[in-house]
Amino acid sequence: FDITEENYDDMHNTNLKAKIFLTQLCVPHLIATKGVIVNNASVSAIKGLHEVVTYGALKAGLCQFTKLCATGNFI
Repeated sequence: FDITEENYDDMHNTNLKAKIFLTQLCVPHLIATKGVIVNNASVSAIKGLHEVVTYGALKAGLCQFTKLCATGNFI
């Protein structure tokens, strides 16, 4: 847990927040074209790695977000 709030904010903005808001912008086009989004996560999302606790939590969040979007129930 050797992370500063500033480091966390940077990691969150890059690894989760950006994907959520970019997806939100794409939804109208995706619906019109029946398109898809592919998000890359990490093994850290499913296997707890002590060295990257925060990163893994954010990637797990990305996996869950992607699964929920796949249902068609958008934010």
